[in-house]
Amino acid sequence: MNSLDKCNWRCRYLCRRTKLHVFTALIMPVLLYDSETWISSCALESRLHAFCNRSLRRIMGYSWRDHVSNQRLYHEAGTGSISCTIRDRQLRLYGHLAHFLQDDPAHQVVSA
Repeated sequence: MNSLDKCNWRCRYLCRRTKLHVFTALIMPVLLYDSETWISSCALESRLHAFCNRSLRRIMGYSWRDHVSNQRLYHEAGTGSISCTIRDRQLRLYGHLAHFLQDDPAHQVVSA
C-alpha cells in the first residue's frame, strides 16, 4: 500500500474510481489470501478494519480530521466491511465442501 502512495494515491490525474479499482485488484487479493481458512479473532478483525479504513480514507482523500463515518466511507467506495467479505468467503468454501461426497475426507472434516 505504501509503495503505491506517491505514484497512485496522491496522483491528481487518476479519478477515485480508478484508484478503487487498483485497490480492489492489487491490494485486496494479497490481504485476503487464504482468508477462507482463518480463525477470526477480535484482534485480527480490528487490525484488518484499521488497515482497510486507513487505505480507503487515503484513496478517497479524507483526513482523520474530516470525521467521516465508516459506513459513509464504505458507501462512497462501494465496498463493504472486510469482516463481511471474509465471512462470505468462509461460507462459500463451506458450501463448496458440503457438496462433496460423504466418503471424501474434506466433507468429513467439515461435517464433524
